[in-house]
Amino acid sequence: MFRFICILFVSSIWMLGAACGGEDGAGGNEPSTGGQPPGGGAPIGGDSTGGMGGTFNPSGGGDSGGADTCAAEEVQAETVPLNIIVLLDRSGSMAQPVDLWTPVEAALNDFFSDPNSAGINVSMSFFPIDSPPDNNTCNISHYDPAHVPFTDIPANASVLASAISAENPLGTDTPTYGALYGTLQQANAYQDLHLDEVVVVVLASDGDPNGCTGTQNDPSTIAGIAQIALNYNGVRTFVIAIQGANVANLDIIAAGGGTGQAFDVTGNTSQFKQKMEEIREQLVACEFVIPAPTNPDEFDPLKVNVEYTPGGSNTPEEFPQADNLQDCGDEDGWYYDDPINPTKVFLCPKSCERVQLDTDANVKILFGCPTRVN
Repeated sequence: MFRFICILFVSSIWMLGAACGGEDGAGGNEPSTGGQPPGGGAPIGGDSTGGMGGTFNPSGGGDSGGADTCAAEEVQAETVPLNIIVLLDRSGSMAQPVDLWTPVEAALNDFFSDPNSAGINVSMSFFPIDSPPDNNTCNISHYDPAHVPFTDIPANASVLASAISAENPLGTDTPTYGALYGTLQQANAYQDLHLDEVVVVVLASDGDPNGCTGTQNDPSTIAGIAQIALNYNGVRTFVIAIQGANVANLDIIAAGGGTGQAFDVTGNTSQFKQKMEEIREQLVACEFVIPAPTNPDEFDPLKVNVEYTPGGSNTPEEFPQADNLQDCGDEDGWYYDDPINPTKVFLCPKSCERVQLDTDANVKILFGCPTRVN
C-alpha cells in the first residue's frame, strides 16, 4: 500500500527538536496555554514496532550539481509506526433507543483483525467511566493513561476485542472535554518520546458533550484542546459521528484537531469500519515525518516544494503549499503540521487520493528553492 517516495535536500535539513511534555496535570479540567500540549503526564507503554505512515530516512545520495540545482542530497521514504488511540463513547444513548454499541463493536473488531491493519499499534479508552472515586467523570486523570495500553494489530486484536466486550453502554453523561483532554495528554507525551512515529486520536461519539462544567461542554472549547495538541507536536484528532450526534458540533472538534470535519456515519452505523479504513489509508500514503539532517542549520521551511510524477509519466507536477487542511479546499497541495516548527508534511486530500490510487506514484520533496504557495 505504501509507495516509495524520493525526497531531495539542499544539503541537509534541520534536526527535529526533541519536544518536552507539558506540565503534569493535577486532575484539573483547564486547558494548557502558550502552545503547550494538554497537561503532561507519562506516556503509556506498548509495542512501537511495525506500523505505517511515512518518513524520510536519509540513505546518502548523489549531488545533482549544476548552478540551477536546488538539491544536493537524496533520500528514500520508509514506513514508520502508526499509533492510534481510540476514544469510544459508552454513554447510555449508545444502547437506547437504538443499539449502536453492537455494530460499532463489530466494526472495530473487524478493523483490528484486518490484515491491512498489520503493524498499527492501537490503544483504547472509554468514556464516561463508571463510579469514579471523586464522582467526577470529567476529570482528565481518569483518561490518562488509557484504559487499554498500546497493542499491535492484528496480532493482538483479541486484547482489544476483550476490552470492548467488557464494557457496557451505560454511562450517564458524555464528558467529552475531560476524556479527550486526558487522551490527548497521553498522545502528546507518547509522541514526544517517539518523534519518528505517527500518533493520532480517533474520537467516536453519538451525542453532544455534557457532564463537565462551565464552557467545557462547548464544542469550541473542546476544539481548542485538540488544536493545542496539534500545534504542540502534530498529534491530530479524527472524529467519527455516530447516529444521534450533532455532526456540526463534532465538525468543530475535528477542525480544531487538524482533520477538517467529522466522518459521518449517522445515517448508517455499519459504515464505521469503512471510516476507520479511510483514516488508515490517509495516514499510510499521505503523512511523512521529516528526519534529522546532516547539518541542522541549513533547513528553511520557506524553501520547500513537493513534486509529484504520476506512474508511467516523465513529466512531474508541483503541488503548491497550503496553510493548513482547510486551506487545501478541493485542490492539489500539501501543508506542514506546524508552519513555524514543522516536523511533518501532509498531502492535501485531493493529492492524497491521487497518490493512494497511483501504485507507481513518485513524489519528491525539494529543499532549497522558494516555496510555491497556492
